Amino acid sequence: MRIAIIGCKGQLGSALIKLLREGNCRLGTLPEVYTNAELSCADLPELDITDAAQVSAFAQAARPHLLINCAAYTAVDVAESNENTAYAINATAVENLARAAQTVGAKFVHISTDYVFDGRGDRPYTEADTPNPQTAYGRGKIAGEGLVFSACDKAFVLRTAWLYGETGSNFVKTMLKKGRELGALRVVSDQHGCPTNAADLAFFLLLLAATENYGLYHCTGAGETTWYDFAREILRLGKVAATLTPCTTAEYRTAAARPAYSALDCGKLEKTLDRRMPCWKEALAAFLQMNQ
Repeated sequence: MRIAIIGCKGQLGSALIKLLREGNCRLGTLPEVYTNAELSCADLPELDITDAAQVSAFAQAARPHLLINCAAYTAVDVAESNENTAYAINATAVENLARAAQTVGAKFVHISTDYVFDGRGDRPYTEADTPNPQTAYGRGKIAGEGLVFSACDKAFVLRTAWLYGETGSNFVKTMLKKGRELGALRVVSDQHGCPTNAADLAFFLLLLAATENYGLYHCTGAGETTWYDFAREILRLGKVAATLTPCTTAEYRTAAARPAYSALDCGKLEKTLDRRMPCWKEALAAFLQMNQ
């Protein structure tokens, strides 16, 4: 199988490359279809996905059977004053990729976010719930979802949240680093969501992409928590003796509104694959064991 990965330098892209090269991980072995997969990987500055001609040329050269888009504009606060740029990457560029996949007959996988919801709910959101994004980032991402399905017949969109991985910066690494350096941290305790290990997301993404059950799915670590409790578990498992103090969203102001409740219901994915994403605590422990 020929697989193209866009955004290959990021957390998920790196996890996908590692998994495809090794063929297995702690969650199991990949389906046989991925054995000896030929990878075509691209990221900035080599490929500008907002340029439709560049994307088309890349797809024509790679001729992938599976095209996975891990690229995104994820600077949530900066997007508030740069919405056109965020939209170009999270929507217009996504349409370019979906159209390119359709042209070469490839399956297309795109990653979306919990920010498509307003965060005012009190139960995990399902794929059937109506999106109501409150940020520039979320508006671009929900637009991108629609463009995927209008441009490509064989498409999967996976919404995920609170992602962390081996590559780049993320909440887990920040808590460990700041905890050791400062010895005291304040973390928001009134925002609820689902931490997700990029390696686990990569595995489930590839399991799903091996099927023909196209559509929209939620894929996060199982269970829900708050940023405060997530941080507490990170420090505990990382053996960092830092003082942790809770604070409210109102006390920790940001340019972009954060959803108060954005847990995602992954029941559709579980039913389709007949297996469940690992509990977020188990996934975090596995990540820290491998990366300490």
